Amino acid sequence: MRHLTLMLGLALAVLAVGCRHSTATKPLENGTPAAAAATARPDAATPPFPLAVGARWIYQGTVKWTAPNRSQVRTDTVTWTMEVLAKTVRGHVTGWQLRGVPTDLAWYEAGAKPAERVLLQVGAATFYLLDAEDSPRLWKRLEDAHDELSGLELAEPVLQLELPLQNGQVFGETGQLCRLDRSYCWHVTAAGTLDWPVQGLAAAAAPRPVYEVVYQSLPDTTTVSFCHGVGIVRFRYRHHGTVAEADVRLVEFHPAPATPTHRPGQNVTQALLPVPTSSRQSCLRVRLGQNRLKIPSRVIVSPVPIPFAVLHLFLKTICFFRKNSP
Repeated sequence: MRHLTLMLGLALAVLAVGCRHSTATKPLENGTPAAAAATARPDAATPPFPLAVGARWIYQGTVKWTAPNRSQVRTDTVTWTMEVLAKTVRGHVTGWQLRGVPTDLAWYEAGAKPAERVLLQVGAATFYLLDAEDSPRLWKRLEDAHDELSGLELAEPVLQLELPLQNGQVFGETGQLCRLDRSYCWHVTAAGTLDWPVQGLAAAAAPRPVYEVVYQSLPDTTTVSFCHGVGIVRFRYRHHGTVAEADVRLVEFHPAPATPTHRPGQNVTQALLPVPTSSRQSCLRVRLGQNRLKIPSRVIVSPVPIPFAVLHLFLKTICFFRKNSP
């Protein structure tokens, strides 16, 4: 027991040193702290679109539509929730099943319900939002392990993004990219910063830049405002004929809830259960190689993230002393 107590004290000291070094701010060559520089441009370590199953974005704003079979224009205030329902990965292609994308509001009618759509991620940074009618068929193909996904049609997505966004980007159908009237393809322009409060969004050290992705066509104009690390923060739509308009802004952001990802036999450096703190008797059960451990949670509770390399060393030390203690 004395050996185990001594070992725990030594390992905790190692943890403290490792955590202190992992959270230290590294100065740049010009003397500017790295933390401040990261806010000046998109941080490569931050996903540009924080998609994860369970994440939710809540929007509020106004919609206008023309009542069916009437000339009366109606206006209403809406609260609209976008959420990630599922994810499937096929090689370099990732499919995200979403419900309630703000583009649903383009032709809003009273009582409209959020639709389910597939957001297709090709490679690391190209996204295609597909039509709601085609999404069930495409999702079925994505989940079919025998489908090589050959001939998957992406010519006319509801929305296309190539992240991270930069001022002056143009993307879309290759046959439309050179049009001088800037129609029928997506154009990116800088649009200031995220200057309104969003509940649930962590405070930033510097203003978050926002880019507008605009699709102009003869019948309508679609404008999607996107913020790196947050996602879609505003959606606007305007039809140039029969009245159909929408303008909603992000008011709440809820990242995906933390869920246990540990599986029996999985190395602790790959997955770690959240540490409960409500009970002094709560324990963390992990497996390291052939050693099964049951560690009181109060031993490893830390106010800062613990690097996996340091945690791995900590647990190996426990295993060694347990094996060699009388």
